[in-house]
Amino acid sequence: MRGIVHILEHKNSIGKVLFDGDRESAIIKFPNIFRDGDRIEIEFKNGDIEQKPLKMVAYSDDNYGFVIKRFSDTKGKILVTYPEIIGPITFNQNINSNEKNPKLKFSIKKTIDGNMQAVNILSVDKKDIYKTQIPIFGKLTIEKTYPKEGFISDIIKTAKRDNFVSGRISRVIVDKVFVFIIADDGREDIYFRLDAFKRFYYANPKIGDRIDCIYREVAKGKRQVNNFCNPIKTLPINKQIGIIDGIKFKVEDFIDYYDREPQIGDIVYYTIENGKIVFKNDQNEIEKIVFRQSKNEDNTEKIVSKILFVKKEFGFIKGKSRDTNIYFRTQDFIKTYKKEPKINDPVEFTIRKTHDGRLQVKKFISKESYSNEVYPKIFMNFVNIEPNRLYYAYKDREGIKEVYKYDHTKLSQSLSCYKDKTLPKIFKLKAIDCLIKNNYKDKKIKIDNLHSQKQEILNTIINESIMKNN
Repeated sequence: MRGIVHILEHKNSIGKVLFDGDRESAIIKFPNIFRDGDRIEIEFKNGDIEQKPLKMVAYSDDNYGFVIKRFSDTKGKILVTYPEIIGPITFNQNINSNEKNPKLKFSIKKTIDGNMQAVNILSVDKKDIYKTQIPIFGKLTIEKTYPKEGFISDIIKTAKRDNFVSGRISRVIVDKVFVFIIADDGREDIYFRLDAFKRFYYANPKIGDRIDCIYREVAKGKRQVNNFCNPIKTLPINKQIGIIDGIKFKVEDFIDYYDREPQIGDIVYYTIENGKIVFKNDQNEIEKIVFRQSKNEDNTEKIVSKILFVKKEFGFIKGKSRDTNIYFRTQDFIKTYKKEPKINDPVEFTIRKTHDGRLQVKKFISKESYSNEVYPKIFMNFVNIEPNRLYYAYKDREGIKEVYKYDHTKLSQSLSCYKDKTLPKIFKLKAIDCLIKNNYKDKKIKIDNLHSQKQEILNTIINESIMKNN
């Protein structure tokens, strides 16, 4: 018989099976891996749904994860990442992927003895890739901000061409079928063949004619025309960008908001949300919800300073003395702060020493590095925000996709929390308690070690409290 699992008491996995026609079984004690909403295939003695079940197999659909180990082309283990961390679980199906850790969508088959296996395995749609990432832990806070005022300094509607040059014909050597060009940069080292010119312009070249072309370097320092072209290549509207305070925005976003094309010098109000400019009407106060990921509690020293010197590919940050100025790569700055570096820009970062002993930026740190704006519509198992509650979220490059309230009584969530090195000690302590209560152990986690870690964390919390009170 087929039905749907309906859990009435989650703590003890007690519930019923719902069948078609509004029929339901008597109270059943399910294995603790069964979940509310699972599809179930169940057999009863003499087919009587009021009797004790003889066999049960449950299936949960729409799970996501990635392969962590392969024993062969058809066997291995998957870490389940969504809708909650489970695993690893086994699979026994050919996966047509050459990736080392392919990302997958699948159902989970659950048996009465507690075994789980991935079945009906499929590749993942691009829009669901975030579900195959390990969730991050943090807190939700309500922040009040005001839009910034800025002006459009540049609009880029045309594409740059590599090896593009414009110029005028300076001389025509008819007997050798070559034509030379004086480029706008003053160099007269570009030449082309007469037949190539005729094929593009349908005319004979004349001295003084304007030429636009793509060239290639040839021997003896000369440049030869590869092909003639139009001087401007206009980008499609979805590729055009503008610049506000050194930050890029999409021209089509501006048009969608203001119902007109942007102009250089336009004054606008905007906020930065998930690293992207969002246009606003005015500078009225904005209340937003932010998921703030816990900062790493390692002993790496974080330094705050200013940019002293910057070039196209690298720069230096002011150190304690001239000999301790810190080197950084421009692309690392842009990746973190979403803008070009300038002298006196404030920065926060960690450092490392290179093989030759000089100081270099290991990682830039920004507020956006550990926070993302979220919206109530992506709250999944709660409505109201609790200030001291821990949450976990799934995100991708665009930002937070889904947020869940963390439940430290659930083994799968506590295991994920325990392995997160960025969390405050108080949350780690609750996770360890859950693992101990469930007698959890694997190759890397031992019960004795869990007890030792718990005692160590307790001692640290007590000592920190004493020092704070003193």
